[in-house]
Amino acid sequence: MPHSSTITHRRPRGDFSSFHALVVGISSYQRVTPLAKARDDAINLAELLIRIGYPPAQALLLLDEGATKVASDNALNALAEKTRARDTVLILYSGHGVERRGGLQQGQF
Repeated sequence: MPHSSTITHRRPRGDFSSFHALVVGISSYQRVTPLAKARDDAINLAELLIRIGYPPAQALLLLDEGATKVASDNALNALAEKTRARDTVLILYSGHGVERRGGLQQGQF
């Protein structure tokens, strides 16, 4: 089941108005061995960020089928548009990785 959400707010413990997070967790794969904990790790971190005071609208969680390239690109572009020079941005990716020879091309994340 695709999942993309903002975690619900609990209790702030400081001024986190300038803090933003993009947390991605992928455990389910079509052609690669599934991972046991990647999705859970992402959920746990996102929930922790909300508990310590990150504004819920500023803590985006993308999971499994909801963490597509398009969704990830859109989330990164949204972060770039709404953050300011002194804001704090946390990005976590939990899942399989691939090394790309030659690096990224212009316009790629």
